[in-house]
Amino acid sequence: MAYNFLIGQTYSFNVYPSNLLGTDWQNVKVTSVMSYEDAMKDEDVTSLHVQFYPYFGPQTNTPNDPAAYLYVKVKTQNGATQILGVAWIDDSSVTLVTAQTITATISNVTPQDIPKIQAILAANNYNYVSVAIK
Repeated sequence: MAYNFLIGQTYSFNVYPSNLLGTDWQNVKVTSVMSYEDAMKDEDVTSLHVQFYPYFGPQTNTPNDPAAYLYVKVKTQNGATQILGVAWIDDSSVTLVTAQTITATISNVTPQDIPKIQAILAANNYNYVSVAIK
């Protein structure tokens, strides 16, 4: 059974085949869940299915039909987007990533550095930031 991905949520998971799709599927944000027809508008998922299917194996129960399952568009930590067949994702490895708060200490700065630090964080999509000098 395929994992029920939710738009806007962040996940980490492994994929089949990792030797072709890579292993960096940590903290990816789901931006869309779509049908085969909609996925084909952005990516030739039929060709990818043909390329990937030999790697799935019987344990995945993946039908040999790219139109028989859903697709997700994800945004990776570096801002790249990718469409993945839900059948290409190892269900047993999926974890929902929940938001946390981190505290960082930056030494040897002045008050004039605050806008630069905020801009650097905002440029990397960290928009809920509080910066103070102690």
